[in-house]
Amino acid sequence: MMLTEKEAEERICPQPDSIYCGGSRCMAWRWHPTENKRKHVMCSDDKTEKMPDRPSDVPDSWEFVPYYERDYGYRPAYWLEDVESFKKRSLPLLGFCGLAGGPK
Repeated sequence: MMLTEKEAEERICPQPDSIYCGGSRCMAWRWHPTENKRKHVMCSDDKTEKMPDRPSDVPDSWEFVPYYERDYGYRPAYWLEDVESFKKRSLPLLGFCGLAGGPK
């Protein structure tokens, strides 16, 4: 059963010597993989270090992340969704007890 941590903490724990579920504080807790990631738009010049003109499909609130290079590789330049917009559209984080079976 998929639950938020708050919902889980109201459930009885299946482990001996435990009363209520500890959620992510318990080693048996498993997070459900979600697509809760901030959106991004790649820059047309992915190796730019200076902020280019903002594309029309990129909101003013999004931040520019410049090209970044190191010995082991590089990160291309892109526009990143602002945190407030991400929070408004993101799903709640869900998880389940690994001792009580998998998610359903």
